[in-house]
Amino acid sequence: MGDGGESTADLGDPAAETAAPTAIISGRSGIQNVRSGTAGFAWTELGTGIYTTTSKTAGANVTESTASTGSVFTLAQDQGNSTGWIAAGTSGIFIAELGSTASAFRTGNGFTSAAASSQYVFWTSPNDGRIHRARRF
Repeated sequence: MGDGGESTADLGDPAAETAAPTAIISGRSGIQNVRSGTAGFAWTELGTGIYTTTSKTAGANVTESTASTGSVFTLAQDQGNSTGWIAAGTSGIFIAELGSTASAFRTGNGFTSAAASSQYVFWTSPNDGRIHRARRF
């Protein structure tokens, strides 16, 4: 115990416990915004769109969104859907399902971030100093 009543533990050498990495997805270009969920994971690729997989093992099948997302700035787990993702980018806000395509929630220019609850989608746009929300459906 330290002087303030807190406890400390020796965590050892973290490098000694490092496992060798395993490539799950390969042959992609410009991967960004990797997010993991209980049923799979999603990511974006620079300037092209949203990609999902329902597997977390090597050789996983990849599903590319068919929505023309443009560059995606942010990707988040859809809190209203355990297998869904929400993305904001230069072409709009998109909702994607694991192993399926993405659909546009809002189109337009300049969305910088997005999040979703079971009832609403929230987003920001540059230079307006606001967080916006709209009903999901």
